[in-house]
Amino acid sequence: MHLKNLFIAIFAQTLLASTSCAADRATPIDINGIWQTSGYGYVFDVDFPNVAIYELTAISCVESGLQASAITLDSSLSQRASFAVKIDGFINAEMEIAHTDSPDEVVFHRTDTAATMWAQRLKTLPALCSHPKDNSADFSLKVFLQTFKEHYPFFAEKGTDWATFSQVALPQGNTNDTELFGQLVSLVEPLYDSHVAIVAANLEQYFFGEGRLSDESAYDHIDKAFANVEASYLLQPLTSFCQDRLGFALLPGNVGYLRVKAFSGCSETGQFADDESGFGQALDTIFTDIKFSALVIDLRDNSGGSGRLAIQLAQRFAQHTYIAYRKQAAVDFAASNAWTEPEAILVATNGLPGFNGNIALLTSYQSISSAEAFAMALMQRSPKVVRIGQRTRGVFSDILPRTLPNGWLFGLPNERYLDAKGNSYDEQGIQPDMEISNSKGDLENGQDKVLEAALSHLQNTQ
Repeated sequence: MHLKNLFIAIFAQTLLASTSCAADRATPIDINGIWQTSGYGYVFDVDFPNVAIYELTAISCVESGLQASAITLDSSLSQRASFAVKIDGFINAEMEIAHTDSPDEVVFHRTDTAATMWAQRLKTLPALCSHPKDNSADFSLKVFLQTFKEHYPFFAEKGTDWATFSQVALPQGNTNDTELFGQLVSLVEPLYDSHVAIVAANLEQYFFGEGRLSDESAYDHIDKAFANVEASYLLQPLTSFCQDRLGFALLPGNVGYLRVKAFSGCSETGQFADDESGFGQALDTIFTDIKFSALVIDLRDNSGGSGRLAIQLAQRFAQHTYIAYRKQAAVDFAASNAWTEPEAILVATNGLPGFNGNIALLTSYQSISSAEAFAMALMQRSPKVVRIGQRTRGVFSDILPRTLPNGWLFGLPNERYLDAKGNSYDEQGIQPDMEISNSKGDLENGQDKVLEAALSHLQNTQ
């Protein structure tokens, strides 16, 4: 397999660079078959133009809540196909299928993420997929526990282990949905993991994990700090872009100020393709129409979103192509501590309008998920991007969506991100180069000491 060519092709957003023999072989029927991913627990049953998605564990095969549409073929490249995938309110993207050099291996790529899933051809559906459906509370809890056993890799970082987590009394056949929901929440709440979620639609109840309460002080009164920025530092009102996910204005000294609230929600439709288009158009406007000599990027309340959009923003600051980070997915983790092979995610130069000067990046404990991936993506950028403020949350992985036999949805993180030295920042977060907090007095006086430190740094480096 030509991994380097495949990665560069996908993540530089070019067409798939296949070998001549693969191109000769490529026909629509090549994607037909049953494909099992490594590290993500999916089985795709492709019978062109239809696809069925299953979620597989050692004890279960559940029809995925990830809804799939009919497959379409790339009009310019016959060995590439895609189909829409959707979970209402959570995912609205495309799933791309691309060939490798092997007829028994393909890669799946959900377009709102920055990574791929490698899949091997199976001769038949796993036997578990033919078992009679069991939607009982007892079996739903067992599947929930088994999924965490296979895919959740952060028990050690959370100060526990699989054995402790799994010590739970199973329902005895008459547990109602309300009791089951409470039991699931009691299992995951002590993890304090912002990428763990449970949605019980029939109860109209949901759970989303949060960070540890001991870190609440790190929030640094962000809303008041932002009010001070707009009232006391900006030379004009913040111009809003991308459904208010981006804001831009100038600071004294011809310094640009880019506030990024989220890497999502840039369109009214909610479709990722429209988000991506809106995001790109906003960046084109900012970096073409407005001239500045240095830049502050403020991520202090960035709630995350698409890792792909985070990479696309990082590309606007790149003068050469480099590795943003490497991603790995957990494989039957509690039993083996195994990971998939590291996958290099690139920051590639793309010729689009951008900025090559000095940058200060403002972060806080409210900088989460794709905001943290963006911070990692700038670590190898030259000239160096200086991080100022407080540590980030320490939650990097895309959320792996799962479905319980009773129809409830849940999600958990199953990946780690590695920097150039092989370090992971899960739980600990990314530390700033300059750790600075705003005191209550600073904020009441209309100041933002974090921004002031950034301006001072940029002035000294010009």
